[in-house]
Amino acid sequence: MQDMVSVLHAAHTAAQWHATQKRKGAAGEPYINHLLEVAAMVAEATGGKDPALVIAALLHDAIEDQKIPRETIAEKFGENVASLVAEVTDDKSLPKPERKRLQIVNAPKMSARAKLLKLADKTSNLNSLANSPPSHWPAQRRAEYVVWSKQVVAALGDGIEPVLMEKFTRAVGRAEQAARHIQA
Repeated sequence: MQDMVSVLHAAHTAAQWHATQKRKGAAGEPYINHLLEVAAMVAEATGGKDPALVIAALLHDAIEDQKIPRETIAEKFGENVASLVAEVTDDKSLPKPERKRLQIVNAPKMSARAKLLKLADKTSNLNSLANSPPSHWPAQRRAEYVVWSKQVVAALGDGIEPVLMEKFTRAVGRAEQAARHIQA
């Protein structure tokens, strides 16, 4: 019961921290939708047996996008959660191409739990790219994002949870199809 309370507390906190943030897609949906989708995929992939990972999924963009200090996450949700969030957080002081390169380089070094979170995040991003892409992204940029996402996931290595990997593969297909559709 306490695990459920903690997960719901994290969902509420994530909604507050990201209250003004929208997805980049044309629909401009609330950012919390992304966080909830990632958390749901992680929960399903773990059979609900890793509530700390589900909480980390809900908070995975808090440092990067909202400048929430790692210490705040540790105080509210524990060191385990804060470590997972930090492990999947990009250093926004670096240029975007370097951050993207480092995601590929660092993927094999991640813990198994962080790899699962990274895979769920990439899957959610590709779902969004297929369903509601940023209107200012031409087909080539969309296609490049798909290629880069596939490189990050390939770098995660073997042993990834197969149901989530299948969801990623389907998301890749839909995002590629959507990018081709706008080229035609």
